[in-house]
Amino acid sequence: MRLEWIDKAKVIGIILVILGHTICPPNIKFWLYSFHMPLFFFLSGYVFKIKTPIFLDFLIIKIRTLLIPAFILGGIGIIYSLIEGLIFDSQSSINFIQKIWGIFIQMRGFYEFSFGPWFVICLFTIQIMMFFLIKYIKSDKLMLVLGVLGSILGYVYCTRIGIVLPWAVDCALIGILFFIAGYLLNKHEDKFKKVWEIKYFPVYLCSHVALVGIQVITGINRVDMFANQYSNYLYFILTSFSGIFFIITLTKGVRMSKELSYIGQNSLIYYALHTLILSTSLYMVKNLFSDLFTQSYYFGVFNVFLCLFILHPIASLINEYQVLSWNFPFKQSLRFKNY
Repeated sequence: MRLEWIDKAKVIGIILVILGHTICPPNIKFWLYSFHMPLFFFLSGYVFKIKTPIFLDFLIIKIRTLLIPAFILGGIGIIYSLIEGLIFDSQSSINFIQKIWGIFIQMRGFYEFSFGPWFVICLFTIQIMMFFLIKYIKSDKLMLVLGVLGSILGYVYCTRIGIVLPWAVDCALIGILFFIAGYLLNKHEDKFKKVWEIKYFPVYLCSHVALVGIQVITGINRVDMFANQYSNYLYFILTSFSGIFFIITLTKGVRMSKELSYIGQNSLIYYALHTLILSTSLYMVKNLFSDLFTQSYYFGVFNVFLCLFILHPIASLINEYQVLSWNFPFKQSLRFKNY
């Protein structure tokens, strides 16, 4: 059973992701990056369940529900980029041997040796970690402590060393804290259901705005989990959680149209393919108008609406023809449910 508020939160998250990947003011981009990926980790943790105690079975389930859809969408992206390169006569050479290696190496940021949306790869790594945490750690408090320690370790590694690790292990160490928080809040929902009451929305919003404002004023204006860039650890964690809480509290208190909810239900497709639309839009506008317009904030807002408009029928086709399904050799229907 889908949770409507999670789909609504994903809609907001995806729109923020798209906006962050186009032209927008630096301080706005800092605000977006300060919490939008932690929001997705939290939501994924909230719906996370282990349906089998056998690790091999669990691994197979995650391969077919996370990796296979990610790889299919990654393949679509490669084909799309080749066609785009031919149409616009751009430099779009792809070494397919390196891309095949990328399936196994998964080095985000290295175009030749990555394959599939990096967030999904990171989510896969986190869920593998979670399997063993849930299996061997019976104390929820200890699990939360381990999540904090993991995030500190990841933060120190990312800020001091910063070398990208295969399968987004460096990001996973930080992201797992948000994942655990979502998982535990769902597990103890009866105790903590009051935290989502709309009366707390101003508290979460004001604290979030204050934290972002302090960082901007003090010269901290860059957070990017993909690039291993973080602000002060405490600022990053508090800003992320305050952003998560104000978004979720907001979604629980507002209604959303079916069209927008559809975006949340298909967030993987929108997440994986939106950069392709942004790229094509950039080429077309440059050819039709000028580079000056492509550097304007109006162009950024235009691109957000363009992506949402174009990806709706694409998502419908992908769902209609079950492009992300992979039934062999399993009996279950393969649908992406934990993103």
